[in-house]
Amino acid sequence: MRNFKIYIDLTDTYLELMELDLRICRTPFEVMFLEADNPDDACNRVLERIIIEVMKESESLKNRILCEKIKRTIRIDRINPL
Repeated sequence: MRNFKIYIDLTDTYLELMELDLRICRTPFEVMFLEADNPDDACNRVLERIIIEVMKESESLKNRILCEKIKRTIRIDRINPL
């Protein structure tokens, strides 16, 4: 498994994420470090990590809709292998 540095753009859902006061996603442009097999797997893990954090906050209908919106609007700007 390789390490990746991933630059994420969450500007479309940033205001909704700020209402939740999450541990991650505190800025509209995030940088995450993680371990994955390939760049596609790294992108999926980033999305999975964000959705898990949102759902830990509350499993309400509002958060489920937010997760679907995140899936559609998240942008991966750059992936750097380390």
